[in-house]
Amino acid sequence: MRILILALLSLSLGASAYAQEERLVRSFLPSSRSVAADDWATVFMAWTNAGDGNAANCTIRMNPSQLTPPNDFFVHEIDESGAFLLNQTRQVFDLPAGTTRHFIIGIQPRPGAFNSDWFGTGDVINYGPYFYHYCTETASGTVSSALGTDAASLDIFGFGERAPADILPVIVTPSGDGILRIDPETGIGLASVAAMNLGAPADLIFNLEAFADLDVLACRSDANGACLTPRGAAVPLSLATNEIAYFSIVVRDRARSRIPLAPAFVRLWVRFDELSDTDIGSLGSTSVAVTDNGAPGEQASVMGIWRTGLRNTAMSLRLTPDGRYILYSSHYSPGRSAGYSLESTGSFVASPGGAIISIAGTPDVEFDNDEGFSATINVSDGMMTLIHRQATQRAVMTRSITDVPIAGEYVVREETHSHRAPFDPDRPRVVISANGDISGEIPDVPPNRPPTGDLCTISGNLYSGINLSGCSLTLNRQAAAYYPLEFSRETGRVTVAHMTILRGNGMREFGLYAPDLR
Repeated sequence: MRILILALLSLSLGASAYAQEERLVRSFLPSSRSVAADDWATVFMAWTNAGDGNAANCTIRMNPSQLTPPNDFFVHEIDESGAFLLNQTRQVFDLPAGTTRHFIIGIQPRPGAFNSDWFGTGDVINYGPYFYHYCTETASGTVSSALGTDAASLDIFGFGERAPADILPVIVTPSGDGILRIDPETGIGLASVAAMNLGAPADLIFNLEAFADLDVLACRSDANGACLTPRGAAVPLSLATNEIAYFSIVVRDRARSRIPLAPAFVRLWVRFDELSDTDIGSLGSTSVAVTDNGAPGEQASVMGIWRTGLRNTAMSLRLTPDGRYILYSSHYSPGRSAGYSLESTGSFVASPGGAIISIAGTPDVEFDNDEGFSATINVSDGMMTLIHRQATQRAVMTRSITDVPIAGEYVVREETHSHRAPFDPDRPRVVISANGDISGEIPDVPPNRPPTGDLCTISGNLYSGINLSGCSLTLNRQAAAYYPLEFSRETGRVTVAHMTILRGNGMREFGLYAPDLR
């Protein structure tokens, strides 16, 4: 068994969603492992009750379908130093308000799992989503799960046919407390990463993903922090077994936007992605909280993109000066994959009220199954409280720039699901100019019907009307809407957008993607 004891992550993180008064939050270190069949993957877990009520009958387990052979699984409680506590294996326990308990979790994938009915057939299984952490008794007498935060995302990859790289990174900051603090005078923050490969040799890309509107550059460095390579948004490297690599990171707050201390989701992520055609995720990742250290000033504008987190389940809200909004969840990995799920588009009204700005969003008639949203913004720290479908989440503005360059070529997809780059060269494409002129081909998607498999020719202007020909319906000067969703940190251009074409009560929806997702 390989047990990694690097450090114990025990921050009491604020939850990104909460129910009643209970706020059960957890964190993992490391946040991903990759092992071959018959090897053990282990991670540290800290579970905190950050609410006002006590929690009882708490447990940590896997989905019952994975508790039986061919996989093996264990949970063992440890103290803050990492020492095992006797007779504390898979025990049901209490979690009083204001307390934290620490654990080591391990799983040993077995070869038979890769051909099981549950998982299907494949070379790679991610066991992370099958972990459950919950309490059956809380102060309000309800069942409460350990509410998810970006800091608590966990990936444990089991490989059935090959030995993978297994990168174990640690990120440190000058303050030494797990927080990257941006200097309010210079707008600059620093961090360093050390990573060791416990697995097979591999060619990798060291990628950075910042939650807020930040420029993040890194270089491979020596142990003293001196750069050995040019700084960039991504750093290619090769790591042999047991080799250690160091990286120096510089963060610049280009927009000088408010970055409140919200460790549950306002974070900088570093990832070690495999340089291959296999898009399994990261072979190693970690993160650190980011804040502007209490920079002076107030939230000046509500216009921009607000996010509740970085992961697939996170909600994004884009507010524009013309009083329009788009609410969506998004996944975007530069150069690798992208996708989004649209909740609604509509209009909003912002009402300043001294220390609080109130916002109400009303969906367009095409979204009759969505009730819109409400939100409040604390102008002193820039924190938004967003309520949608009776769920309350906290959000932070991640991009304040609303006037973005849209010119470029885009691959057009009729779905809004996740897609990988590079795209099929035969996929239909459009070219959009800086003033919104559009030309090219799009899939023929009749309103409220499946795609026909044919292509339409599109022309005109996104803002003054578009023309379609060769479709099931021929349209002239039809209304369209264009919503930028993701942007390149290197060029500033749009990399993912949502386009709708309206006809009466019918609506056609398309995803537009930069061909290289950069």
